[in-house]
Amino acid sequence: TDFLNVSAPSEICQQAGARIRVVADPLDDIHLQLVWDTPGDANQVDETGTDLDLHLLHPNGDNWFDPIYDCSYQNGSPDWGGRFQLTDDPSLDIDDRNGAGPENINLDNPEDTETIGGPYLVGVHYYRSTLGNFGGGDYGHSTATVRIYLEGVLAHEGEGRLEATNDFWEVGGIVWTGDEKRFTAIDRVIEVQPWEDSQ
Repeated sequence: TDFLNVSAPSEICQQAGARIRVVADPLDDIHLQLVWDTPGDANQVDETGTDLDLHLLHPNGDNWFDPIYDCSYQNGSPDWGGRFQLTDDPSLDIDDRNGAGPENINLDNPEDTETIGGPYLVGVHYYRSTLGNFGGGDYGHSTATVRIYLEGVLAHEGEGRLEATNDFWEVGGIVWTGDEKRFTAIDRVIEVQPWEDSQ
């Protein structure tokens, strides 16, 4: 279906359907992708559903939801590098609030984690397991899948089960030095109390 809402095959477009395969390799130094499955949501592509959020925490961050160093829905394009130098800052490029994802965060020109004293951390927050922002039923658990690409190569793919609102899956850390680029799993679910907001 194209941007004019014309589908093939149809009366307007008689051409037979075709199947193509698209392979998309991320160009960013670090590319994170989150998708999720919520069995209690019968239609995960409609206007209501669960909300999971992807997080990338800079090594200088004190904790998840750090207002400066946690790239997430609350801070989609933080300034982590030199002032007004956008080439070394992360960005949350997709934020899905009511379904199965995807969400993604990208970062080019990461800092040397050996120099700054720790890895970049990747996490997933179960922001909302209820129907809509004001309750009205609970969808139950969600299974999150996170894919981590380093220099365009899939370095890690893993799943974590989040049971309820404010569960937080600490996926792992990314080590980035001149000699190595690697992922180290943490794979731990904790409960958090994030900042207040009106999302």
